[in-house]
Amino acid sequence: MGLTRGNYEGVRNIFLFNKHFYIAGVTTSLLLFVLSFLSEGGVQLLLLVATIVALYTVFSSIAVSHYVYDKSDLYSQQWLPDLNHQKVLIINAGFDEVSHNIQAKFPACEITVADFYNSTKHTERSIKLAREMYPSTQEVVSVQTTELPFEADEFDCVISFLAAHEIRNDKERVQFFKEINRVINHGGQVFITEHLRDGINFLAYSLGVFHFIAKSKWLHTFKSSGFQVINQLKVTSFITTFILQND
Repeated sequence: MGLTRGNYEGVRNIFLFNKHFYIAGVTTSLLLFVLSFLSEGGVQLLLLVATIVALYTVFSSIAVSHYVYDKSDLYSQQWLPDLNHQKVLIINAGFDEVSHNIQAKFPACEITVADFYNSTKHTERSIKLAREMYPSTQEVVSVQTTELPFEADEFDCVISFLAAHEIRNDKERVQFFKEINRVINHGGQVFITEHLRDGINFLAYSLGVFHFIAKSKWLHTFKSSGFQVINQLKVTSFITTFILQND
């Protein structure tokens, strides 16, 4: 994936990676709608309301995804400093969306791409589909979340873009960030971009919000791994970028 994105590339990917959920949502909506006509009174009303809720869940997710991934400035990553002549580590979870963009934006930076995806631990079907649709076209270092194969103080900047939430275990996530702290030099910055498990994302993604991590857990993770949050940015209401430095 290069610097130029199609007008509907983001929402197309979201739909294709998660089509099993969308198909299930539409099927459930149709089933509830049919059952409502076979019912009457309060049961019929309840089934009609459930139909509306199910359809809202499907189409709100699609609409918000189109806004976030196609219409916002998310992929411009304007929060990044000048990375030219810096060593940058980009860590993903099976799907690298940003390394080509960053290399094009900062041609003099030295990028290492690492992937912590583990099919045993990270069982999201959407990740598997993303890897099949967009196989990496460059060298990627396969890493473990608990031990990064890099030297201490090796990097000037670390970027994780919509990836770190795939580490579901709290202790494992803390250890992962301790490893990031080890490999980044003192004063270097870490950029973590994520959806949060909060009210606005619940309105957009309904129960899908529970795949995200709450802000309080992120802050606990950062503090426990020796980082301080020096800034929090909102590209949209649905996405937060935490900028970290080691203590």
